[in-house]
Amino acid sequence: MEGSLIYNRCVELPDAYEAQLMVRQEKPGNRPPTGEKETIYRARVWIGTTWQRDPMAYWSQEHRDPVLAVDACYRMLLAAAPAVIKSLDALGAVAALVDEHFSGAVPAGEFTYPLAGR
Repeated sequence: MEGSLIYNRCVELPDAYEAQLMVRQEKPGNRPPTGEKETIYRARVWIGTTWQRDPMAYWSQEHRDPVLAVDACYRMLLAAAPAVIKSLDALGAVAALVDEHFSGAVPAGEFTYPLAGR
């Protein structure tokens, strides 16, 4: 199900690992007939490597608030990473990325919440 992309961050991690965190807004009219009347924000996380085409892990959650959906991306990344990433340096980079997000630090040249109205 496609919707409006409201957050997208691709991260290169040590030892050729990669992660993508994204949130899409799905309006009620774009959703299957489930009775949902509210806009849903679908948080998605992919973890992979530069040498494999398919992701090693894919997690997804639905939220009713866009900020909570972005936060969920970082929580899912932290939870999924140890199961598929075998590099201690890459796991350390994931932990630093999550700490950076929740501490409110903004890396040079990046926006933590590229959402309208923030």
